[in-house]
Amino acid sequence: MPARKPPATPAATPAGDSNAPLQRRDWIAGLEKGLGILEAFSDTHSRMTAAQMAALVGVTRTVARRHLLTLAHLGYVGTDGKLFWLTPRVL
Repeated sequence: MPARKPPATPAATPAGDSNAPLQRRDWIAGLEKGLGILEAFSDTHSRMTAAQMAALVGVTRTVARRHLLTLAHLGYVGTDGKLFWLTPRVL
């Protein structure tokens, strides 16, 4: 999943509007990657290794693993040490 680039221009609409342009200084690329990891889980990809996740979202295995371990620590994904899956906390 290629990262979306934040706009270079200031927001022209109210801050609460989800369609509002986002100022570069307000963009958190790491959050985008982490959410991309969560969004990659599906019915056909319900349990994955870090390598499988990396291939699916277009990041290195190390990046996928670090995101998955952080999400596991926070309770958003479960793991058996090899495979990762979503937990109900995501809801």
